[in-house]
Order: sequence, then structure tokens, then C-alpha cells
Amino acid sequence: MQATRRVFRRTDGEQHSHSWIALFGQSLQRTYGKNQPIYTMGTPATELYVITSGRVKVSLLSPQGREKILYLLGEGDVFGELSLINEERVEMAVACEPTTVRVATIDRIRTLISRDGQWALRFLQLLCQRIGLLQEEIESQAFHSVKQRLKAAIVRLAVKFGIRRNGHIHLTGVTHEMLAQLLGVHRETVSHWMPSLAHEHWISYRRSHIFISENVLRNEGRSEQDRMERCRCAPSIEASRWTGATAQTRCAPGSEDAASRYISSLCERKAT
Repeated sequence: MQATRRVFRRTDGEQHSHSWIALFGQSLQRTYGKNQPIYTMGTPATELYVITSGRVKVSLLSPQGREKILYLLGEGDVFGELSLINEERVEMAVACEPTTVRVATIDRIRTLISRDGQWALRFLQLLCQRIGLLQEEIESQAFHSVKQRLKAAIVRLAVKFGIRRNGHIHLTGVTHEMLAQLLGVHRETVSHWMPSLAHEHWISYRRSHIFISENVLRNEGRSEQDRMERCRCAPSIEASRWTGATAQTRCAPGSEDAASRYISSLCERKAT
């Protein structure tokens, strides 16, 4: 399989001693095949992961077997963070394609948090981002049409995973079923609206390949940048690929100590 070249390169601001790569750099490495579970609901929550290659979906599964995707994550993303406060997994993680991860134990994370407020701040940023995503989804389901939500999902995925080709952004490995699981609707609903987006020249698609104009994405991506900025301590990285904005983390002075106390209290609550 031919390797895919990512258009985006992380900014210098991320290349520091408190990057996720620094945290997981010396950790155990594991490889998973396509559709292979990394962990499942109800299993012990003892580890945290960072993706070094591939793609992972983090989902909930109903008793009836219906899946709701919470996040689609790629290279450099961390998942399993709820292990900081839960004894058992309340979600599942599955590799969407051949994927390699590095693993850190929760005991190691607790030690880092207690010793270094910068690491506590990093985890607080991560929690803020994930909470922000879920809050936005609630708002979207309440106030936006399925078509609007579908467009927003495609933009978000294109910003995160898209590859630039001849003035278009190429998004691979995204099926109608996956989009439906992201939106919490039936696959037939997504299949109904995709031709409408194509008729408007907003996208073109075939099977699991979606193409969106770079100009369209650049304009639509600005709303994604605004969304990322809503979380005060969340770095706006992916959206800056297309909008030209500079990724940065904005936190008040002394927030490292406050974050350390807060995250440590969560860990202690779990330990007791």
C-alpha cells in the first residue's frame, strides 16, 4: 500500500518537552489490524494511548448493537483519557485501518501529573476539547438539520484527515455507515443527502472516497477554527491547515498549578 503524505506539519509550538510524543516516546508499542478492537466497554481502564500511525474510532455501543461514534482520531491523537477517572471502560476503541499506538499506564500518568503541572494542564486541555466536541454535538442535534450536520461532519473530517490533490481535498476511508454513526442517524439518511451535496457541487464522492473543493473547505474551515477556539485552553491545530491561522494554546498564568490540583483530585477520587 502506498504511504499517504500528510499535508500538514505540526507547528514549532508543539515540538516541546510536554508534547504527547515526549510522554509516550519510550512506551510500549502495539499494532492493530483493520477493525480490530483496542479495548471494549466494561474492560479494566488501566492504560492511555497515542496514535503513531493509522486511524481509530472511539464509540458507544447500545444493548441492541447500534454504534455511535464519539470521535475519529488520527496520528498524534490521544485516547482512553477517561481511564483517569473510571475503573472500567465506558466506551470502546477500534482501529479503522492498520494502526500503531504507544501505551502509557495510568500509574505513570498519575506520577507525571503529581510532579509536573504542565502535564496536568495538557490533560485538562484534552478533557476540555472532548467536552467541547460533545457539547457542540448536543447543540447541533437540537438546532441543525441532518443536512447541515452532515456537511459539518465532512468538513471536520476533511480538516483532520484530508489530503490535498489538484485543488481538492481527498478524504478516504469514510463510508456512509461511518458518517451515519457519527451523526447518530441511519445509513439510509446519509445516502439520501449525499447526492444533494454533490448536486450543489459541494462535494463529489464514490464509495468511501469524498472530494471537497479546497476553496470550499478553506471557507467552511473557519467555522471549525472558531469551534476549536471556544475551549479556552484548547490548541487550534487541525483547522489551521486550511484557514492559515496559527495554532496556539492560551492559558492564564498559574493555570498549571490549578490544573495539576484538579486532575490529581480526579485521579485520587478514582483510586479511592
